[in-house]
Amino acid sequence: LMLDSKVEAGFSNTKLAYDAHHAQGTYAGQAPGQIVGWMSIKPIVMHVIVKDSSDIKTPADLKGKRVGMGQPGGTSMLDAETLVATLGLEPGKDFKDFRVKLGNMANMLADGNLDAALWNGSFPLPPVIKLGAKKKVKLLPISDAFFADIQKKYPPYFRISIPAGTYKGIDTATPSYGLGNALVIHAKVSE
Repeated sequence: LMLDSKVEAGFSNTKLAYDAHHAQGTYAGQAPGQIVGWMSIKPIVMHVIVKDSSDIKTPADLKGKRVGMGQPGGTSMLDAETLVATLGLEPGKDFKDFRVKLGNMANMLADGNLDAALWNGSFPLPPVIKLGAKKKVKLLPISDAFFADIQKKYPPYFRISIPAGTYKGIDTATPSYGLGNALVIHAKVSE
């Protein structure tokens, strides 16, 4: 909408804003430098959620599992696709993917209909709090090497940890990665 001059400002995650600014990805073919950052907002952090009893210990263990990937068109789904692509996994081929909202994923995990849920959001996530009240859950840590692979291809991602105690029963910080949320503006808007 901004590139078509239909709006002057809007909210975006920093990955999409980066692509728009650099005229790459979805925005290839546009003139670069049209979309610029105005101000930063609370970041979103990748959560890889499993039941505590799960045999999934690292993101690579998602192969052959039932995995919640986020709702179609949402940032979490796009970030989940980035995570699994970095692992070399293909949804529908290497694992069964479910494209649903986080609340539905939490219920499916609790009922045993999902093995893992991937969601990129600002913590604490209320459905994960609710899930933790019913079932013991854990968050999978993202290794430094895996994060380096993601950041190499997608520079807007940054290192961040989910603090200990954010969710019931998770008493140590969980290393992960995230994106900023930003208010972006068209470069033609005056000071």
